[in-house]
Order: sequence, then structure tokens, then C-alpha cells
Amino acid sequence: MRTGSRWMGASLGLALLLGSYGLRAQGPEPLPSPSRAGGPMGSGLTPAPHASGTHNGHEGHEEHEAEEPEEGEEAHEGGLFVYGDALLVKPRRRPHDFAIASPRPDFALIGADVQKFDWETVFGYRLGVGYRLGHSWEVAGVYTYLHSNDEKGVVRPTGGSLFGTLDQGVFDSALGVTASSNLDMDLIDTEIAKRWWICEGLSIRAAAGVRVATISQKISAAYDFTPTGIGISNVNQRIQFDGIGPRIGGEGFWKLWENFGFWGKFYSSLLSGDFKTNVNQWVNSGNTVILDVNDKFYKIVPVTEVGVGVGWRSDHLSVNVGYELQNFFGLVEINDFPTQSNKNVYRQGDLSLEALTLSVGVYY
Repeated sequence: MRTGSRWMGASLGLALLLGSYGLRAQGPEPLPSPSRAGGPMGSGLTPAPHASGTHNGHEGHEEHEAEEPEEGEEAHEGGLFVYGDALLVKPRRRPHDFAIASPRPDFALIGADVQKFDWETVFGYRLGVGYRLGHSWEVAGVYTYLHSNDEKGVVRPTGGSLFGTLDQGVFDSALGVTASSNLDMDLIDTEIAKRWWICEGLSIRAAAGVRVATISQKISAAYDFTPTGIGISNVNQRIQFDGIGPRIGGEGFWKLWENFGFWGKFYSSLLSGDFKTNVNQWVNSGNTVILDVNDKFYKIVPVTEVGVGVGWRSDHLSVNVGYELQNFFGLVEINDFPTQSNKNVYRQGDLSLEALTLSVGVYY
């Protein structure tokens, strides 16, 4: 089993443990009090009006045996909540090239165009489950999944040249190239959070926890060097990252009218990760291997997340629409041997996600 899978299982276990602790930690059922619309990310609570009359037949008795929650307290002492997000995601990475097409027949790259992959805009999803512990505290676990790919085919320009940027040490012009690139991403976030009601209509949620990430990037390219006598040159690259680290941040909701308002969030993570990379190349149509290099190293990958949008929230339901950005700094790092001289260099860059989001949450 991969290291990332073990980390994911451990994180889910942590989330369940925290949730079960919340179930055991609940105190006596509090006196009921009305709340303002907003659910777990609502805009606060309305203190209950003071009662008048008699109690046990004695007039003038205290109106309440227990104080009502003040502004900013959580009326619900416990409850399960779940939500699901549909994500329309555009993933990007750099470097992501595989060839250079030049209008000239020689090696002078004048007026040349870089040929690169463009991962498809795809639907991903995010699923969350949590439990409110009371006094505005809660625990939650969130799983995010994304897969995207791209396939390209380029032929040598008429009267020009086509050079492979992934090809190791073959400097002749290729007749053409077919290439593909894939991205697979699994993220698990576990967190404990607390909410504050700053003022009428404005609530803030601060959270801290752990993120576990398993991210795989694969590139394959087949260059046609038939005129040179080496046939098809197949190049394969793979980057496997398994990381874990702290994640902190917060989000807020500002109610403007009825139950409608704006929301925003910002989170940051530091993932201590295990990189495993492989680069191999086969010529003579896959019959002769000329390169097969594995590398393994550890690296810290910073991650930032920003989101804004509009939403509608009540005590038991929320619907949000928004725009989000995530950037994984330095997540692209692969061996390169540009001169076949046994001197290793690295191609480095970032991976980013841009998404439109639709979220629906239910709170019990």
C-alpha cells in the first residue's frame, strides 16, 4: 500500500475519533432558544425575549432559571452537518511543454512556437462531514478528488523543424509527435474549528488541522525519428507526491439581506512530502532503452487557497456559489538530461487549480 493511502486512512480515523469525542463530551441539553438564520456559518443568534408570569404558582419569580445565550453564543450544543461541492476546475502546471515547432529547416529557433499541454477543464468534487461540539466548536473531515488529462498531436511544419523538449539527447528534427499528460489528485483535510459572531450579520470561522495529499502527474511522448534510423522515441515522466502537514485559515459570511450574503475564505498549508520521480526513454520503436532514472527526495510544499462568492443560509440548509484558487508551490520537479552528458538538472514549477464551485450543506 502506498504511503499516501496509509496517511489518508490515518486522517479519516482522526476525524472519526474527534467526532466521537464530541458525542461523549456533550453536556446536559440546554434550554431552547431561537436562532437567526445561518446554520453553522450563519450570522449569529437572537437572544430569546424574557418571559413573564408565574412559576410554580409564585409571581415575581425569576423569569429564567438559566441565562439565555448572549450575542455570539451558539444555541445548538451539538449536531451533525454534511456538505457536497461540485467543482468545475481548470488545472495548470508549468513547465508543461513537449516540443518546439520552428518554421526554419535548421537549428535556429526563430519564430518558433512552444508546444505544451493544456489540461482539460473538468468536474471534481469535495465531500465534507462534521459535528458541532457546542460552544461554537466543531470538528470536520473533507475529501477532494480531481482528475484531468490532455492529448496532443503535432506534425513538423512544412519546410520547418520539430524538436522534442522531453527527448533526451536526440537533436534531429522529428516528423511528428503524439503526447499525453495526466493529473490525479486526492486531498483529505481534518480540522477543528471555532466560530465567532462579530456583529449583526457577520460571522467568522477559524480552523486548524491536517492536510494529507496524494498527487500524481504523468507525461508520455512518442517522437517519430524514422528518417534518422532510430524509429520511434518514447519518453515517459512521472512525478508521485505523498505529503502531510498542518493547514490553518478561516472563512466568513456577511449577511446583507434576508439570508443572502457574501462569503470568503483563505487557508494555507505546509506539506512535508515524499517525491518519487522516474524518467525513461526507449528508441528503435520501444526495443532499446537509453535512459531510465529514478529519484526520491523530500521537500516542503507550501499551498495557498483563496475563495469568494455569494450564498444563502438558514438554520438547516446552505447554498453557496463561488470562485476559488489553489496553488501548490514547487510541486513540479523532474530530472532532465538536456545533453545526454550524465549531468542531472531539474525542471521545476508550480501546480495551480482555478475553480467555479457550487456547494450545498445540510445541518442537523
